[in-house]
Amino acid sequence: MLAALLLALAQDPVTAGDYFPTVAGTTYVYSQQAKETTSLTWTIKAPTEIDSWQVIPIQTMADSAVVPTTLYYRVASAGVSMFALGSDGHRASDPQPFFELGNASGDWTFSGAVSAGDEPTSITIIGKTKRGKPTKALGRTVDTIIVTRDSVLGNLDSALRVHQVLIFGKGVGLIEMNETSQIGKRKQSSILKLVEIRSPGAATG
Repeated sequence: MLAALLLALAQDPVTAGDYFPTVAGTTYVYSQQAKETTSLTWTIKAPTEIDSWQVIPIQTMADSAVVPTTLYYRVASAGVSMFALGSDGHRASDPQPFFELGNASGDWTFSGAVSAGDEPTSITIIGKTKRGKPTKALGRTVDTIIVTRDSVLGNLDSALRVHQVLIFGKGVGLIEMNETSQIGKRKQSSILKLVEIRSPGAATG
């Protein structure tokens, strides 16, 4: 199995950017199914520099929100990391991987801190990335990678545990995300599915 994976990667080198396009002005529209079905948009903004890093701001807007939230993504050949900004205009948390291509077996891990109120909170992520089957996305068939993320935010009984399975399409981006989060005995699940990509300058109707 490992030999087959290495052979496949050698024949068709994969970079994270292949599965995470960042064309400024593009808007991704998702349907989020939980207790209720809502709409969620991601809008890619022009690249900028923060703390000497070239990053891509992405605004996320839920249909129930008043103002969008913005995260900053750094795209490298081996993975995509993200972070939020503090009020001082600098990183408010350690950049954490959105996904990584991982080692030969696709495994990767992360330990760091995120901003939660006034205090930093620990976060650990155990991830795995593998090639998926070709999948239809918005009417065309694309190669995919499947990313599994198991995150623990905080410590002991109050820890937030999040299990995510994300499907990224080559040349498309995030196609689908299944998420289950749990604090203590309280658990909730959601499914995020791509329904539209609006190119820069496209009318929204």
